[in-house]
Amino acid sequence: MSPRWPARLGADRRGWRGPRLPGPRPVENFVVGGVDDSNEELVAAAGGDARAGREQELTDRAGREHAAGLDLLSEISEHLVTFVGAGALHAGEEVFVGGSQSRRCHGSSIRPGRFTPAVSEPVNRAFLCCQSNTDSVSEDVLPGGVANRGGVTRAGDHVLRPSNPHTPSIHRFLRAMHEAGFDGVPRPVGVDEDGRERITFIDGEVALPPYPAWVQSDDALASIAALLRRFHDASRSFDPTGCTWSDEVADPMGGSIVGHNDVCIENVVFRDGIAVGFLDFDFAAPGRPEYDLAQFARMCIPIEPEVDAVKLNWLPADRAKRLRVVADSYGLDADGRRRLLDIMPTAIERSCEFVLRRVEDGDPNFTWMFELLGGIERYERRPQFWAAHRDDFARALA
Repeated sequence: MSPRWPARLGADRRGWRGPRLPGPRPVENFVVGGVDDSNEELVAAAGGDARAGREQELTDRAGREHAAGLDLLSEISEHLVTFVGAGALHAGEEVFVGGSQSRRCHGSSIRPGRFTPAVSEPVNRAFLCCQSNTDSVSEDVLPGGVANRGGVTRAGDHVLRPSNPHTPSIHRFLRAMHEAGFDGVPRPVGVDEDGRERITFIDGEVALPPYPAWVQSDDALASIAALLRRFHDASRSFDPTGCTWSDEVADPMGGSIVGHNDVCIENVVFRDGIAVGFLDFDFAAPGRPEYDLAQFARMCIPIEPEVDAVKLNWLPADRAKRLRVVADSYGLDADGRRRLLDIMPTAIERSCEFVLRRVEDGDPNFTWMFELLGGIERYERRPQFWAAHRDDFARALA
């Protein structure tokens, strides 16, 4: 089944890759999670007019060459602090970017990927934090994600992020998970006066695109599947009566558990290459376990053609074998494997329609991602890829 074309955009979609944002796309939105480097103090701290001019040059180039998006990152990273494949990022002190080792960042680190920045000089911490006053830094911008890009910060042992109408239900669910003995989710603290939710920080490593090789291993994939099984088992005791949930990517059939529905690589915390926690429960909702498993599998195997997978630095792999790794590590029985195969087209369709709705509504973050990764053609190729290779996946699961 092909993704449904947004009716508001008209019948002719030839060459369409999403609504264009006015002007060139700001590079800083990608590399520093939304920190506003138009602030004169930050620009000065980061190198003055010459640096700002170079950034503008790269921004203009990026606007002309969306198709070369990830290739351009390697050049951008030579001039800007990035969380993509970067080494040390220590808010509160000068840091060196680059190198080949994973380094800590307030308890969390991001391992270098293929595009390790070539920067060797120290970068002023004002470029990394919400405040440029070195004596009063209280929140550090955290990278990752699309929907809340630039809006998630860390303050000590807590994370602050935008709340939504379903936050009370999500917090109730997360508390119940801890009560059930599952500690692989943040613990809710509350909602601040400014409307942001406050949750506990999970210590560990989070991989971001372009994905490094270590997070693409079968062992890493198996650990996510095993953690997801524990998550589902713990959620069975939760009573969702009176709760409200996002229906944007929820299982249309409902179900017996509360699923995460967005277990992508960026929403998994690792320690020593093993998954230990999940992040971002904005799309959690009741559903079938196999539906949540399908959403995770399509993103983390991934189930899409190489022409699209390579844009996020996924290495060539036996995708059908990796689905077997997921099923085995989750402990899926024969009936569950058949349901997983039957549910996958629905999971693919739901995710495609979700992104297209966000793009049609003019969401700048999703439009940016949509254009960078191939536009409507990418979402048309996904169901075609599954249909062409379903028998291969079925044989692997037998």
